[in-house]
Amino acid sequence: DDNFLDLLKRIEKFVGGDSQAVEMSPIFCMREQRKCVESCLDHIHYRSHIRSSNKFTKVYTLEDLVVSLIMQSGKTDQKPPERQVRDSLLRNQWDYVSSLGCSFHDEMDCSCCSL
Repeated sequence: DDNFLDLLKRIEKFVGGDSQAVEMSPIFCMREQRKCVESCLDHIHYRSHIRSSNKFTKVYTLEDLVVSLIMQSGKTDQKPPERQVRDSLLRNQWDYVSSLGCSFHDEMDCSCCSL
């Protein structure tokens, strides 16, 4: 159980909230992982045997964060389709450069080739 207490302290340090605060900073994850993340945080808190309440009460979805940022940007008043937001988050679009790898992997749109 010492490992769970250590793990909880490491998560708190990683998230960057004040260890003395009642609540930690929010955690964001994909929608389909939200229940799992909440359950894991609850389990780690329970197994750490801390008597205070769980500080990780704010687990939000990345999809909702992206939609909120888009809507608050003022560039559009139309809410983007959730599927489009999800696909954008899952796509490896930021580190792919065409013609960087071999022609075989370039045709497959594979960003992992270093030949």
